[in-house]
Amino acid sequence: METQRKIVKTFQVGDVSETYNTEDIKITDLKESLGTKGHVLVIRGDKAYGGRLKDKQLANPKFWMYANLINSPRVQRALQ
Repeated sequence: METQRKIVKTFQVGDVSETYNTEDIKITDLKESLGTKGHVLVIRGDKAYGGRLKDKQLANPKFWMYANLINSPRVQRALQ
């Protein structure tokens, strides 16, 4: 439980207000660090796509992650 609190605290972005360019967003896989069976992807970029959307409050890393995953060669092959 203590480890989980540390992880949450480490990756908390509630007080971050910067806007990130898509080139600045890094994806980190914590699978090895956490010893999980599946992948745990972490994105630091709470305002991804902030420069592209009219309503900046809608900007978030989920849009960036979705766009990049759906356009990845692996997903595109699976969709075909």
